[in-house]
Amino acid sequence: MSEDTGKTNEIIFPDLVELWKELYFKNESSWGEEFKEFITKETFVYLLDKTLDHYLSNEKVIRQNMDKYLDRSSFPSKKDIARVAEMVISVEDKVEVLDFELVQAVKSMADSMLNMADAQKKAKDELSALRKDIADLNKKIDRLDKKAANPPKTTHISKSAGIPKEPEVKSSSTKNKKKERGSSEELIP
Repeated sequence: MSEDTGKTNEIIFPDLVELWKELYFKNESSWGEEFKEFITKETFVYLLDKTLDHYLSNEKVIRQNMDKYLDRSSFPSKKDIARVAEMVISVEDKVEVLDFELVQAVKSMADSMLNMADAQKKAKDELSALRKDIADLNKKIDRLDKKAANPPKTTHISKSAGIPKEPEVKSSSTKNKKKERGSSEELIP
């Protein structure tokens, strides 16, 4: 007896996944045709259009209300943030331009300073060469002045009297004139 009761008490559950599959495949084609027919009608397009208009009008009202709220509150709006972002980008561009111009200016100044140092070195070399030339010319003028100041004494015998004659001594004013002329000529190479 216990064996009979064990077999009758056993509950069999149907496979729900299999039932769902069977239901789905049987109804798929009929539902597909109904939806296709519904979508192709003008009423569906009209319904979509009205739904879109309603959504857009709600969106517009919400956006306006948010803008008013954000204008009155201390919170920045999307427009404010976008404007600040544009300003930051503009400042970054200006900084990049200034940086580039600064680098170019520094390079130009460095090149100019190097050229100026070369020119100063050349001028210094030329000036030292001129000083040396002037010193040499001054030595030559001094030697000539000494020779002119101390002429060798030679006696001239006049034919008529047989008396030796003193050589003519140039006056000191002519010597000074020569020195002045020599000093002005010193500057000319």
